[in-house]
Amino acid sequence: MLLGVVYRPVIRWFGEGLGDDSVIDLSMIDASIVIMGSVMSFVFYSIYHLWLYSNITAMAISFIFSLLVTWFALCNLRRALLTAVSITLIFIALDYLYCVMVPLIHVLYFR
Repeated sequence: MLLGVVYRPVIRWFGEGLGDDSVIDLSMIDASIVIMGSVMSFVFYSIYHLWLYSNITAMAISFIFSLLVTWFALCNLRRALLTAVSITLIFIALDYLYCVMVPLIHVLYFR
């Protein structure tokens, strides 16, 4: 839910002709696609047995699905590509921030 709220300004910025309900719906759909992509990395880990390949494959698949859904909603390939790239980069940045902050908090507060 929070990821959909983070994605809403990006969708509103690139989806110029969308109404408020469409922006909320598209941001929640894109957030759920990206979350399912990160969960798919566990499935791909059982195939590849390497976290790097499983994460790259899962993010690529979620990017493609996000691009398709956004393209169907916006009817403009350029804006859909910019939106999907922005959403994927935001998710990767938030995921990296989470992976860096959790061990830091653990070291600082739970020694």
